[in-house]
Amino acid sequence: MDGDKVERLRERLLQCPVCMDEFHDPRLLPCHHTMCKECINRLLISSTSGRMFRCPQCRRDVCVPRGGIAELPVNFFVRSLQDELGDEVEVGPCQVCQRGSVISQFHCIDCDLDICRFCIHEHRLVQHKDSNQVNILRMEVGGPATTISGTANKPCSIHTEEVVQLFCETCQHPVCVSCSCGEHRKHVVLPLGKKLHSSREHLQRKLETLTRERRAVRAWLRQIEGAEIEARDNTARTLAAVQFRTRELHALVDKMSAAAMDKVHHEEQQQLTKLASCRGRLVKLAQRLDLGVGFLRGLQEGDVCLELLDAFKTFSSDLEELRKNATSQSSVQLCDQKFLAGRHLQWRGYLAATFGSLRARYSFLHLGNGRPPLLWQLWRKITWSQALVMMMLLAMMYTVFTLSAACYSSPADHEGILILVLVTYLTLSGCFAYRKSRWRHSTE
Repeated sequence: MDGDKVERLRERLLQCPVCMDEFHDPRLLPCHHTMCKECINRLLISSTSGRMFRCPQCRRDVCVPRGGIAELPVNFFVRSLQDELGDEVEVGPCQVCQRGSVISQFHCIDCDLDICRFCIHEHRLVQHKDSNQVNILRMEVGGPATTISGTANKPCSIHTEEVVQLFCETCQHPVCVSCSCGEHRKHVVLPLGKKLHSSREHLQRKLETLTRERRAVRAWLRQIEGAEIEARDNTARTLAAVQFRTRELHALVDKMSAAAMDKVHHEEQQQLTKLASCRGRLVKLAQRLDLGVGFLRGLQEGDVCLELLDAFKTFSSDLEELRKNATSQSSVQLCDQKFLAGRHLQWRGYLAATFGSLRARYSFLHLGNGRPPLLWQLWRKITWSQALVMMMLLAMMYTVFTLSAACYSSPADHEGILILVLVTYLTLSGCFAYRKSRWRHSTE
């Protein structure tokens, strides 16, 4: 490229608007203009707020982040353009190990640190152990400084004027020649190159081990994912079965409810049919009686004749037939229905329940002087306890008469006499219980 064009590009794209010099550590402002880091620092010092200054190009107020100027992003486009135009990028020492003899060759964008090639591994494995992806930029720097070996030029911690060239296997620590002749004289000491070579083989074996372990972990993850899918499918199947069983129970309850309601409606229909039939006969009788009463009330003294008597006789016979039909059934049976709800018992996921039952209590609607049957009257007057006591009394009386006849036929049978005494006692007890129940019934 022509030199004049390069200079024009430098003036237009690589010149700081504050110091009017080529960018040094260019930083990108929120207004998308670029300045040197040191120029931004000077603008902040001269400002009154300490965190806000005015951009010299667009005259907008720029607020610096809370972490300071270091949190402003680096303009890598300007840096790349400087590299393409042949400008030397000044690279400082590693900001992790702080060794001046080792320059930085990597830049961590997340931490904003310049890191050498010896500290980059620890930075990746330790500082970003929870991150799946680390944003690290490799800086291609030329010159003799890049050929400096960090380990070969690492000074000894005891003899600072010497560099480490050996490795103590006993202490697992790099040492210099003076240390191997002094404190580590009786230890197993290896050349540093041999140790690095063996460490490389050890790391290769570790790589294979970690690869197998990663493969196993991935397989476990696939098994867990399959188990999760199976758990979801099992839950879906179980819920479907529960819903199906719920629908079955609902259908069964609906069926029982429909049967009970049909029975109630059927009983109601029968009762209404009987009442409607009886009411129809009584309505006809009432109409005929109204006709007869109206006719007799409208008779005059001169209207009585033989034809009238014959007609009234015919009317009386028809009225008697209607009266017989209407009062042929002196009483109408009525039904008082009642639904007794069932019970349910729930225990450890099991449910035992009864739907309920219908109870019908019958009574009679008496028409005129009609009376219900005699057995029905007797059954309505006594209670269940009284009926049970009466049945017991009848059974005991039968037993007493039977044993009395047996004892009379064979007087020497003392066992029969004892049985007779016992039965008599039970009979008297039953009579007393009967009278007591009758007294309670009368007081109630």
